[in-house]
Amino acid sequence: MTVTGSTVPPHAALVNAVLRRIRGWTCLAGVLAPELATRLRDHGEAVELLAGARGEAVVRVPDARVAAELFVLLDQLALYGGRQLFVTPRGGREYRLSDASTVTPALPRSLVHDLADRVVAGRAVPYRPWPGRIDRIAVITHDRPDTLAGCLAALHDNLRRFGRQHVEVVVYDDSGPVHRPRVRSVVHEAGSAGLRIRYVGPAEKHAVRAAFERSLPGGDVDRPVLDRLLGAWRADGTWAGSAAEQRNWAILSAAGRRVLVCDDDVRPAALDVPLPEQRRAAEAVVRDVERTARPDAGTATTGERGSALPAGRLLAGRLTGRTTRAALRAYPTDLLGILEETEPTLVSAAYTGHPDRRSALLLERFFVASERSIDVCDSDPPVRHVRQAALAGGSRKFRGGAFVTSGTDEGVEFAVRHGRNEDFALALSLVVSTGGRLRPRESGAAFLLHERGPRHTGPFLAHRQEREGDLVNRLLEEVRRGYAETSPDRFDPDAFGRYGLARLDGDLPDATGRLAAELFRDGLAYRGRAVAHLRFLSTVEARIGVPAAGRALTRLRSRWYADQATPAAALLRTAARLLRERRPLPAPVLTACVQVLVPEGIIAFMDVRSTRRRLRTLTADERAAAIAVLEREAGWSDGRWAGPVLADGATTAVELAGRVTAKAARTRRLIGEIDTELGLAPAPADQPPDQRSRAAAGTRFAAGVHARVRDEVRLFLRALPYAYRLRSALPALDGATR
Repeated sequence: MTVTGSTVPPHAALVNAVLRRIRGWTCLAGVLAPELATRLRDHGEAVELLAGARGEAVVRVPDARVAAELFVLLDQLALYGGRQLFVTPRGGREYRLSDASTVTPALPRSLVHDLADRVVAGRAVPYRPWPGRIDRIAVITHDRPDTLAGCLAALHDNLRRFGRQHVEVVVYDDSGPVHRPRVRSVVHEAGSAGLRIRYVGPAEKHAVRAAFERSLPGGDVDRPVLDRLLGAWRADGTWAGSAAEQRNWAILSAAGRRVLVCDDDVRPAALDVPLPEQRRAAEAVVRDVERTARPDAGTATTGERGSALPAGRLLAGRLTGRTTRAALRAYPTDLLGILEETEPTLVSAAYTGHPDRRSALLLERFFVASERSIDVCDSDPPVRHVRQAALAGGSRKFRGGAFVTSGTDEGVEFAVRHGRNEDFALALSLVVSTGGRLRPRESGAAFLLHERGPRHTGPFLAHRQEREGDLVNRLLEEVRRGYAETSPDRFDPDAFGRYGLARLDGDLPDATGRLAAELFRDGLAYRGRAVAHLRFLSTVEARIGVPAAGRALTRLRSRWYADQATPAAALLRTAARLLRERRPLPAPVLTACVQVLVPEGIIAFMDVRSTRRRLRTLTADERAAAIAVLEREAGWSDGRWAGPVLADGATTAVELAGRVTAKAARTRRLIGEIDTELGLAPAPADQPPDQRSRAAAGTRFAAGVHARVRDEVRLFLRALPYAYRLRSALPALDGATR
């Protein structure tokens, strides 16, 4: 395996992978029963198995309490450490751990045990250098010193916890003069606390960009393009740029190396229920397996006395539907280690769906309802609030702003977009500049707790930006294919730009016209849903004030605090029934199925059409497994369906009225934003726009879509040659800011 043209030192990546797994289970074992880490270390085969080797091990525990701690450990490793083991009870407090797959090739046993002994003893064991190792984290920030402080503290704790003190954190700051001194102070305090950290602010960027412009032959500078690539210096000492420009600094300054790029509101953590609840669930599992493993329980009395239990699912049935208001805990995860073991291409560390179904179900069922427009959490961990309605459907769920750039010099990665999907532009840049040889892929194995506050863009604006960005990507992909046919042997960024600009206006009007018509209909649909919701809120407001409406108030209160997971559970129950009856699944049911069956590995497709075809070809065993998973996730337990878990009967009429009034005001504001986006003439919020206004607005809206998409494509084509030059110049120039 080679990265950036270098041969990987023998065993370096493998040793690091083994060391990561050892650190993972010892960190988890250390917060469980004190003797668990030592007891596992004393079982030689268990050390090798937990380190990633293929095989099995028999572990004997002294009592049921330590057995439960072992089950919690294995469950956590499966969910957040990527290590799927099977546990078979043998009776007499003995458990056989096994894994039929090979996670990593075998290292010498002596080396594995030496690493484990040193880690358990608390001695320093550094990760070995190799080209795929991530040695830098780039944090993007703007006017949020307190949020940045929380991010840096979490990163520092995580790097220290998992032995990655060699990693440097670089803060790219676009803050204004009010917040910049505090941001600098936060960075200085983090450095004083022992974090390897560096600050790159407006002054540093200005110096580097000026040096780069001086280095260009003949002083030929297209400053508007550089402004979109890197941002620009303002007369008041601030830096004009968006998140895309910030990311370009982070990526192009680390050309040829792997770097984690993240926003200032992320934490390397995964969500789960608190340890006491996991322990209670594990204790119940231990009681069950020990009861079934007794000779008088009717099982075999020699060899294995129980069936193999998959870690990662051991506790799921015991946790689902049991807790009504759990304050979920954020558990640290070795984010860099997980990403280092992926291929050295562009890897998204953001959620595009839930990597494990337990997290999805917990998010949908166990958060306190919140009317605020937030994606994942309220403030610092433990996380307490989530916007439940966003989790009931759709494939994106919540998305953290982070990714890892590739460790290759072959491609150029950069983003020029002010919209919602700069990461798609990054991926496309790599495809375009390598002639299609490098195909970035996303990995859902990196767990980020994304601490995002209220959004400042409405849902339709986000939808429009993303759809326009998708069209830009598609048009550029068509340019890439055409250029590859005319110049198959060599990629020239200047020639690519000229080729794309020459054919830009051919198919563009038809493509943007179709998109504009679709988006305008979408905008009216968004508005219609908001208007319907506003009318419902108005009905609620009117009925709250009626003294005799006690029963109606109870129903309204129940609807307001309804468990958002209940509709999803109903869809899953329908799916299980239809699968059992071998009948086709309607689209909404199929969409809910995908969210459950893909993380379980039963199907591999996220789109409805492919899933429908796959379900028709399931074997009897696969169908039974799918039905069992769907029933479990829908809340089937002890022969009955679990009921709603969220309700608040104590809310008074005054409190409910305040919530309704506030939400009605936000809904009116949202309708106004959609009207502005569509260019509709002002009208009462609860009334549809008139037809004449709609026709004129549709024409103006289509012209705006065409202009934005055309400008984005032109910008990409003009920026690509500069990105190539910056890739060579920025690492050296950026080093001067140290």
